[in-house]
Amino acid sequence: MTTQDDVIDAEYKPLAVVDERSAPPALFGTTDPVEIIQSAVRVADALKAVIVSKKLITVIQGKDYPQVEAWLTLAAMLRLTTVCEWSRPVDGGWEARVFVRDASGATVGAAEAQCLVSEKSKRAWEGYAIRSMAQTRATSKALRSVLGFIMTLAGYQPTPAEEMPNDAPAKTDKPAKASTPTELLAARATRLGLIPVTQGFFAAKAALENYSAKSNVPFSLVAMNAHCDMIEASERAADAEEQAAKATPIGKPSDKQKALAMALHSQLNHNDDKRHALYASLFGVQSFNDLTGAQVHDLIDLLQTDADAAAAQFNANDTFEDGGFLS
Repeated sequence: MTTQDDVIDAEYKPLAVVDERSAPPALFGTTDPVEIIQSAVRVADALKAVIVSKKLITVIQGKDYPQVEAWLTLAAMLRLTTVCEWSRPVDGGWEARVFVRDASGATVGAAEAQCLVSEKSKRAWEGYAIRSMAQTRATSKALRSVLGFIMTLAGYQPTPAEEMPNDAPAKTDKPAKASTPTELLAARATRLGLIPVTQGFFAAKAALENYSAKSNVPFSLVAMNAHCDMIEASERAADAEEQAAKATPIGKPSDKQKALAMALHSQLNHNDDKRHALYASLFGVQSFNDLTGAQVHDLIDLLQTDADAAAAQFNANDTFEDGGFLS
């Protein structure tokens, strides 16, 4: 038995101080500032190539705003995922909350957004489409809070396209009235998104020369106009193909629409219960046969977005390792 006067022989060990604050997400597998910037620039360059080839931007008043698919692609590259926590009706529309998780399952960002029927471009939209847009806006907004700086490094506006008001007519900073063949070619290349807006002969020439060096197109009026012809023809063909794939927007869905929707369901591993639950939540029906052509048109768009995001996630898992890049 010991008393207050007894001496106890014990080794002194200072208490460890535990910092309970969560560390910021190490998106690139490092906390070194220089390595972070180097990796972010590499991601931005890879992202820009995808955005340009897949046309994942919306031009608003002459500026390029990334669409939600661009944000989801960037998230997949860095092993981030988004989860809709809730969506609920509000007066005149819907609002939703989405949070962002890293590869460990930790929440690294979140945002809320609304979509209202009072918006000029949404007045004819049905409830399911308003709800879907609220979720889309919350998704891109949440990703912006984590990845906005990388989108800026890629040369795009950090504000998601879905957040921008599109009621006003788009104002594009057009070059001054062209007076030379070089300026006319530059104006054409600007409309195609090949070069930025220029003013004057020398600026037009410099922009075209820079594009020629990057794209390996000979720097001549004949060659570059032929290049523009080819791009315009390709765009017209793509538009025609898209319109054909989305035939019968009203009335009953076409056989091609049915086949495309079922293929996307299969790609996403949707069983019957999953499909019926999706139809009920989006359109208030239980069976695919009860959907109109317009509803199947919107369903295909939603399924395609999910399929693209899943494909991007799969490709990212084959390319990246431990949050960094493979050499």
